[in-house]
Amino acid sequence: MRSLLLAPVALVLLPACGAPLKEQQHAELIQQLRVDDAFADSYYVDDLACQGGDAGTAAVGAAQIFQWQGDATRPTPYAFANTNASLSLSSHAIAQSYYDFHQSQVCRDGESTDACSGPSTVVGTQKRLKLCKDGYTYPRTSIEGVALSSLANINSAETFYHKVPGASDALLPSYLLVLPTVEKVINDKDGNLLKRAVSTDNLAYAANFGGTPVFVVYPKGKKAVSEGLWKDVNLWEIPWGLAHEFGHHVFRTHTGIVKLGDNSVAGFNPIHSFNTGFEGGNEGLALTAERNVGGEDVFNAINEGYADLFSFYTFGAKAGLTKGVDCFETSRDLASGIFADGTQKVLDQKILATFLSTTADANRGCRFPNFQDVHAVGAVVAYGVERLFSAAAPGSGDAAALKKAALLLEWARRIGDVVRATDAGSISFDLLVKQALLTVAPQKKLTAAECAVIRAQFPVYAPTWLKSEFSCN
Repeated sequence: MRSLLLAPVALVLLPACGAPLKEQQHAELIQQLRVDDAFADSYYVDDLACQGGDAGTAAVGAAQIFQWQGDATRPTPYAFANTNASLSLSSHAIAQSYYDFHQSQVCRDGESTDACSGPSTVVGTQKRLKLCKDGYTYPRTSIEGVALSSLANINSAETFYHKVPGASDALLPSYLLVLPTVEKVINDKDGNLLKRAVSTDNLAYAANFGGTPVFVVYPKGKKAVSEGLWKDVNLWEIPWGLAHEFGHHVFRTHTGIVKLGDNSVAGFNPIHSFNTGFEGGNEGLALTAERNVGGEDVFNAINEGYADLFSFYTFGAKAGLTKGVDCFETSRDLASGIFADGTQKVLDQKILATFLSTTADANRGCRFPNFQDVHAVGAVVAYGVERLFSAAAPGSGDAAALKKAALLLEWARRIGDVVRATDAGSISFDLLVKQALLTVAPQKKLTAAECAVIRAQFPVYAPTWLKSEFSCN
């Protein structure tokens, strides 16, 4: 039986456990251009001599990065604290930064590139990225420029995290991998290329990747540009985006769960998995006639909603964090109770039935929520939990966001505890969302405002929760 699968990218970082990489030491032997027909831009190393030298700068201070401002991307001053680039661009949040990775996955006979399960081969091993210039504005499409913009957004999320009451010292530094070429190919019986799909226009996180977590920044895709998507913006330039991916890192840390069942390699959490409508675009949902949905799918949907919540609180729980961004505006804005098409963000019976259905729905593109996608259902859960946390910790501004972020960390802890005590097949939205109620009301005594939110946002479960498990004061 074929099933509806989230198609993760099985990258293999070499070597494992952060061991030093063997690299070419001469500038003339280092590839300057990373050019691919699928990429919207020709990415390149701006300071080639630095990559071929022995060491970069010991400290990266102030620099201009490129950041989305709600209507356009502009150069923006950013102060890089505790950031080193001597052997590899690194900070408290990032252990090492890499570029120029190339992986090819050959699909098995009869498969499409969407449902590709064949073996993967590392065609080009990643290189460590060094910087030799402090206070220099690296060009926007240079490897250095992309890495610095990405690192700034990750650093901002990590800085916020450590302000939250309950933050853990066990949060691990991660790798940063920018602009990899990750392709899926279909060959004929003689090994000649028939079709090639390249992963673009995405951000991703893997909890356990060669022994270390990793954030992956994919290139901008030429096909997305031809479709008119993400004009004058790259996803890594949007602060909300990499803060979302950092939210997965927080979820992993505070639940203690890497993957349901074996607590090992989790695969990838991309920031979206919708089908943009153009051939061979982003990694995404492989639609088939039948699908199986289990506890891991529910867990993943909660994980996506959690990451949206963390990013929302990182920036003071303000509306408009995804303003002007195709496919994300409104739909992933936790200040909005509707999706872009007007659908209410309410975990009702229809949405639950769609998510759990054994029959795959057609994907109509990113402007319409597909409730068989963990991101869409996660957004529904996140909006409901945000309203609950707001009722429990009323107020606005940074102080209120920190209080709600503290509740978020406690919710993750409770999720981890209950998941470890429950068979994977019994994991449900009922069970995991209920942990948010217990977070705000550990004695099971809810306020009238909290009960009103539960009735409005979780109507399927509210009658049972509020009748036999929780009281409303």
